Amino acid sequence: MKNKWRILIKLGLLLSVNSCDNTSVMEVREIKKKDVVLPKFTGKTYFLAMDGDDEAEGQISSPLRSLNKLIPRLKAGDGVIIRGGRYREVNEIAQLKGSKDAPINFIAYPGEEVIFDGSVDLANNWQDMGNGILAQQLDFDVTQLFIDDEMFVTARWPNASFDDDSVFDMESTWRHQGKESTFGEMVDARPKSLKEGVNTQTLAETGIDFTGAVAVLNINAWMSYAQKVSKHEAGSNSFTYDTETMKGNLNMLKNDKFFAHKKKLGHYYLEGLMALDAEKEWYYTPEDKVVYIKLAEAELPLQKKIRAKVQDYNLVVKDSSHLSFTGIQFFATTLNFKKCTNMTLDDCHFKYPSFNKFVLGDFSKNKYTVIENEMNSGMEATNNRVLNCVFEYADGPAIKMTGYQNLLENNLFHHIDFTCIGGGDGGTIEMGKGRNTTFRYNTVHTAGNSEGYRSGPGDVIEYNYLHNMSLLQHDGSAINCGVSAIKDVKVNHNWIHGLRNKAAIRFDTSSMFTAYVNWGEGGTVNHNVAWDSAGLKLKGDRHVVYNNLSFDAFAAGKTDIALPCVPLMGGYNRYSQVNNNIAGAINGHFVVSKGVPLFCKNENNLQTNPRSILRDPTNLDFRPVNQLKGIGPYDFGVENYWIPGYKSDKCSMPIPGMNASNVKEDADLMWRPARTSESFNIYFSENKDEVENADMDSSCFKGNQSSNIFNPGKIDPQKHYYWRVDNKVDGYVTKGDAWTFGGLKEVQNYDYNYPEQSIPMAQEFSLPERLDKSVLTQESKRYVLELYKRFWWQENVNWYKELKKAESELEEGKRGYATIKKRLADFEKMERDYVIEEASKILKPSELLILENEFISAQKLSLNYLK
Repeated sequence: MKNKWRILIKLGLLLSVNSCDNTSVMEVREIKKKDVVLPKFTGKTYFLAMDGDDEAEGQISSPLRSLNKLIPRLKAGDGVIIRGGRYREVNEIAQLKGSKDAPINFIAYPGEEVIFDGSVDLANNWQDMGNGILAQQLDFDVTQLFIDDEMFVTARWPNASFDDDSVFDMESTWRHQGKESTFGEMVDARPKSLKEGVNTQTLAETGIDFTGAVAVLNINAWMSYAQKVSKHEAGSNSFTYDTETMKGNLNMLKNDKFFAHKKKLGHYYLEGLMALDAEKEWYYTPEDKVVYIKLAEAELPLQKKIRAKVQDYNLVVKDSSHLSFTGIQFFATTLNFKKCTNMTLDDCHFKYPSFNKFVLGDFSKNKYTVIENEMNSGMEATNNRVLNCVFEYADGPAIKMTGYQNLLENNLFHHIDFTCIGGGDGGTIEMGKGRNTTFRYNTVHTAGNSEGYRSGPGDVIEYNYLHNMSLLQHDGSAINCGVSAIKDVKVNHNWIHGLRNKAAIRFDTSSMFTAYVNWGEGGTVNHNVAWDSAGLKLKGDRHVVYNNLSFDAFAAGKTDIALPCVPLMGGYNRYSQVNNNIAGAINGHFVVSKGVPLFCKNENNLQTNPRSILRDPTNLDFRPVNQLKGIGPYDFGVENYWIPGYKSDKCSMPIPGMNASNVKEDADLMWRPARTSESFNIYFSENKDEVENADMDSSCFKGNQSSNIFNPGKIDPQKHYYWRVDNKVDGYVTKGDAWTFGGLKEVQNYDYNYPEQSIPMAQEFSLPERLDKSVLTQESKRYVLELYKRFWWQENVNWYKELKKAESELEEGKRGYATIKKRLADFEKMERDYVIEEASKILKPSELLILENEFISAQKLSLNYLK
């Protein structure tokens, strides 16, 4: 990914965009200086260059060298244009303030690569250690290594690589925690359900003594740790690790019952010099400051540029406002903003921004990208913005932002967090400590942390494309809202898939299975599409859930949209509203076979195989075949098809997808528009070369249109087709990629033939005596009895008993007493509301009055009538 500036000479415009293709890089190099249009500022303009002089005036012909030396000169409205090069000096800015109408801008010179670099070049002074391993003595510490700006893998067992993304394949490249393991001792086992021949070597079979290695341990579901191997012997299938110096929710790990319950989820791998045996691996030993690498036999360091990370932050800004950074690349380093407001990052690129320091014996959370403000109830909007940026290959969260009313829009985050070390309150995108953040039109994929976007209260999370996430931990979700973050959160128009057994969207709880379980209320979830995941898991109550589509849950029999009404899991979901959704299963439990229906108001939901009513959900066409009267996330007959996620400088996200098969004969072609779009030139043919080389005079040119839906006519599903969409804006055309689809493949679609399940109810229950002797008809009595039995199913009985037990253990005025009393009162009210509300649908007004009087007169919950 390079920063790219297009020069529109005819119109005199300067357009800043990003591109991922090699052609764009070539175009950057072909830009001539005479074509460059430099931005203008309301204040002074300064220039920085690698060959500048800090005594110079700072003009284009006499640039300055150091940003640190320039900072004291800057005033509101000034701009700094930075020439190409690698800037390794740590830039520190404090109390620098622009204004709303006169921000201070820091901009990369158009067409030149400005890199804030946290690495240093290593000398070509390598010694051959045998077995393809080279070593070099250093006089400084390093934490990460690169060859030609591509990352090496820290030497590890089992081996893994970034070339094939096996680093993110936990089952294939981590080992399993054996059932004999205890907290402090790991017993090796092979992960289950692997193909034959994959990850078969046992710890004992390595023949290596791993004492002193670093064990990366996912032993606490949503939390992982790194610790030194205290004791191991070659040929042994177990090792010990120190538990005294570990940090983070250790009470759970020290709880034998919890550890035993989570043991089956545990995984680990080992890092150390003794594991250095694969190409593109490295290691560093701080005690003697020697760095080791292993290259392919044909490669020589002399032919490669090898760099090492030596820096956490290249840009540190404190107590500043209205600063804007545009077009800057960060390599092996990142930024840290504290107590800053109205800051803007635009079109910046963060490559390898953060990494762990395991080789130095530091197992704390990584230093990663942070824009942070102290939170308080009366704070004003911080208005920090991250726009059109790329974050890639970060170990640790991609970014953390706190504050009020921040914005992240049109960013790409990928290959994030390979070790997942740190507290359980993080995530791939860490927004949980802020509030009212807007996260819009972003793409996030290939991430290890159990939680993807971790929300704060009042956040707006919309039009994002999230996939292939929660890969290296357990008990997670792509979008996670903790208890305090649920109120007023709005999650809408997102696509989410590739989560395996993790939820797409989750409203979480804490302290489950106790009378003090915490849950949140008042979230809104609408117009989302989720598949190949654990669906929507929305604990709590008083949520509004509408027009979602969720299907193809990760395992047969799992609920696609679940609003659990199991109080000990967190919340009643009695007062939520669930309308106009499409899913294979929508109910009150995570498992369909439990037979638990929704306990709240719900209307116009379709529980069916979505392939029977949608055009082609397998190939991402989620539009209804016929008019569904407002049900589902897409309307029938729309002119444009919304596709969420990051918009680049050209059209992307073809539908049908690249190399898609089993495309229907009446398929439309659809795509995600470029960042700025007015219309599109369409090319379509059975000839690949024709499409790739076509222009508007070619026979495969099908016309220009403003809609992102094109009907190619009837196609033959057995044939292969090629197509291209060029983006057109202000008369300028950006050539798109050539896409292809076609052919038939045998597939096994999801089985939605769920057997009928009886609704769980109290088995033996008698009507309250006053009702039994009342003038209600026998039919009305039977109906009311069914309502009581439905309310007092086993989970509600368990909840009531847990509340009464907690009440008996507390004295009035003691901590928790008021909470328990309120929950008892709320539960009594809920029983009354439920029975009367449901009875009003059948009973006559006179009979309903009798029922209402029963609740007024009752001195106890009707649970006492359970036999």
